[in-house]
Amino acid sequence: MPWNTIKNEHDRWLPAVIACLILIGGALWAGSFLPTESSPPPTNVAKNESPAFTVQTFREWHGQVARFEGDSELPAEIYDVAVASLPDEIRAQLTAGIVANSEDELLLWIENLTS
Repeated sequence: MPWNTIKNEHDRWLPAVIACLILIGGALWAGSFLPTESSPPPTNVAKNESPAFTVQTFREWHGQVARFEGDSELPAEIYDVAVASLPDEIRAQLTAGIVANSEDELLLWIENLTS
């Protein structure tokens, strides 16, 4: 419809408002496909330690050596090692809980306790 035939002032702005709404809606829709910002990687991670590593603790479980993840009450793994067969020093450490704070420490303790 030609501009000179529009009789009402509101009729002149209606096409512009509709076009703006379409543009804004299209921009919002297209923005929903953009990747979201992820958190930065932790900066206080030790060189040998994986950021996803959960602290592991070795303790006695029904007379056997067991590995517990985090604060879990149930063992993640039970080893075929009788606590009674270990030296007194290791038994005392197991009573207190032997903590592995990294993958390297975990592997070292598994090797030491099971060999």
